Amino acid sequence: MAVSKVQLTGGAFQDPQGNVLANGYLKMVLSSDEEVNDSLICSGIEIIINLDENGNVVASPAQYVWGNDVMFPVNSYYRVTGYTTEGQIGFGPNNQQVVGGPTFDTGTWVPNSVISWVPSPQSVAFEVAGSPLSSQTVVDYVNTGNVTFADNGSGQISASVVIPPVPPVIPSLPQPDVARYAMWIPNSAFGGWEQVNDNQNTVGGNGTWNPPDAADGAYYSTGAFTSSNSPLGWNGTRQFWPGRLLNFKTTMKMSSLAAGGNLLIGLSEALCGNNVDPSTMDCLLFQMTGAGVLNLVVGTGGTNTAVPLGITAVSGTRYQLQLTLSAGVVNAYVNGLLAATCSTNVPTSNTMAINYWLKVSGGGTFTDITEYMYADTATP
Repeated sequence: MAVSKVQLTGGAFQDPQGNVLANGYLKMVLSSDEEVNDSLICSGIEIIINLDENGNVVASPAQYVWGNDVMFPVNSYYRVTGYTTEGQIGFGPNNQQVVGGPTFDTGTWVPNSVISWVPSPQSVAFEVAGSPLSSQTVVDYVNTGNVTFADNGSGQISASVVIPPVPPVIPSLPQPDVARYAMWIPNSAFGGWEQVNDNQNTVGGNGTWNPPDAADGAYYSTGAFTSSNSPLGWNGTRQFWPGRLLNFKTTMKMSSLAAGGNLLIGLSEALCGNNVDPSTMDCLLFQMTGAGVLNLVVGTGGTNTAVPLGITAVSGTRYQLQLTLSAGVVNAYVNGLLAATCSTNVPTSNTMAINYWLKVSGGGTFTDITEYMYADTATP
């Protein structure tokens, strides 16, 4: 069924002092191209609606427009600007709609408020975790913990998160009643190392037992080890097989560094009692060079991979070290944080023992403090 245009009436447009827009006019621009009665309505054309001496839409001749509620597609509106007779803007521009008929009183307009909309406008409801927010009018993004919000302008809000480092997940091992383990601790009566569930062989000497103090537990010190000393070596029994989960823990604390110094602590196939460098055979070792560089050394048959741990030792600083071997991957931890990973030249077959080996080539002294050496492995 054909529909008709709507006659505009009323308005009583006036300025803030009550002066009517006598003999002024409205300019109206449709928001989009529309269709009515099988005719296309062009949105690009600006139309003029005249006002009378009272600021109302002129009644004669009548002023007509198409109602927004009869045009398709839905949700159109007019951009309306009101002018004085001199051409000064006095109203808007505002988005307004004309609906109903046969007449429409422009005085009922609420600036920038739609009358007919599909679907009907809904109030925004703010919720937090499914419960209504305490304020339904103001939403304030508050920085909390590691989350920071920023107003980027143009209605955009961004959030940034500072993620704290996650403590490493160190593989767990069975307790000693279902595992092979060995613990070496300093012993004052023996003057060196006491072994728990292990045996030892020794090369060299020049070391002393020391009681615990405020900075360290009871420890064994190499003393002032120099190039005039024979290599100092300790090893236990070969009871750790790399085909199962392995775990090794120790400490290092350097009080002097010699340019030609080389300290190795960990697990190796080598028996230092035979004066053999443990890195020349299957091994999982921590190395401290004479320059104080801390490395992870992983080797098979003397072919080694040395992975820097990113640390240059500071004299007098205690480092807690741990390495694990699981599924062909060696992880090295320094003070509880993952420092390096190695999956090349990882030993797979030969059994290994706890090894401690120190040698100095050239001049200078090399002194190490070690509090304990501990290793364990799962058993079948």
